[in-house]
Amino acid sequence: MAARKVALLTFLAAACCAVHAPSTAAWSTAISHKHSPGSTGPAAAHPPGMHIVIAVHQEDVNEVEQYVEKLLGIRSVAATHPRIFIYCKGTPVFVAQARDRGFAHEVIELPNVGREQETYLWHIVAHYDRLPEHVFFSQALANYEELLLGRLQTLFSPRTGALGLGLVAICTCEGYSDLWAGHGPGGFIRLREVWALAQGTLCPHEFACFHNGFLVASRARLHLQPRKLYEYLLGLFATPANHPLRANEELYKHVKSNLPDEWPTWGHVMERSWNALLNCTDVEVAYGCNTPCESEDCSQLERCQCLDDGTPHAGVAPI
Repeated sequence: MAARKVALLTFLAAACCAVHAPSTAAWSTAISHKHSPGSTGPAAAHPPGMHIVIAVHQEDVNEVEQYVEKLLGIRSVAATHPRIFIYCKGTPVFVAQARDRGFAHEVIELPNVGREQETYLWHIVAHYDRLPEHVFFSQALANYEELLLGRLQTLFSPRTGALGLGLVAICTCEGYSDLWAGHGPGGFIRLREVWALAQGTLCPHEFACFHNGFLVASRARLHLQPRKLYEYLLGLFATPANHPLRANEELYKHVKSNLPDEWPTWGHVMERSWNALLNCTDVEVAYGCNTPCESEDCSQLERCQCLDDGTPHAGVAPI
C-alpha cells in the first residue's frame, strides 16, 4: 500500500508538468573543469532522474511529509521522477510513521552519528555505482525554505552540476566565513586537508562554500571523487578517542575560534567541503548568488551554481 502511494504521488506530480518537462536530449553530462569524471561504466548502468535524500532527527512526520509534497510540486524536480530516501537518526516511532504514510520510497534508520553530513556520505557510498543524474541532499526541514524552493524552481535544470540551496558564502582554508565574521578563523582546521584530498593541490586563500547542508549535485560531479575517498570521509565520523587524528581534538574542536566546543566540528568541515569535492569553488558563484538580481529575468542558470557544460563557472578557484 505504501509503495502504491509513493508511486501515485510521484506520477501525479510529474504528470502535472509533463508538457513542460525538459527533453531527454537536454540531459547532457558534458563537464568541463579541472578533473575529468573518468569512466563510470555504460550509461545504461545508471538510473535517470533524481534521488531526494532527507536527513531526519526528531522532526514531526507531518511537517516532513508536507516538505516532500512541496518538493514534488516543483516542476523541474517532478520531471525527474525522483526516488525519495528518508534517513532517520531519531526515534523508531518516526520510522514506523513514515513507512505507514508511504510518502518515501525508502525509510532507513541509522545510528545517531554525524548529523546530516554523515547521512549524505552514507548514501553516496551505498549508491555510488548506481547514482542517478542528480542527488538532492536536504535536512528534514529547510532553514530558508522560501530560498530553497525558489532556487529549485528557477535554477535547477539538467545542466546543474552543483547548486547550493542554503546560504552561499566565501570561506577561507582557515575556516573563516564571511557570513559569520564574528566567529573568527581557525575553527575548521581539517578543511584545508579535505581540499587537498579532493583537488590535489594546496588550499587557496578563499573559495565559494555552501552552507546549511542543502545542495544538489550531479552524478558527474559526485563521480569526480572515487568511492574510496567518500568511504574515508565517512569513517572519520567514527574516529575513536584514542586515534592519533584526535590527539589534540583538532578534528572535533574549534581550537582557535570562539564557537562552542560541543559543536560537531567535523560535520561543519564536511558542510564546507562539498565545493571542493564537487569542483565548484569559484568565488563568483558566491558573489552572483548573494547579489540582488536587478534584471527583468532573474532565472539565469549561471546564478548560485556550477553547470556541467563548463560555463560560465569552470569551478576552479585560482591559487
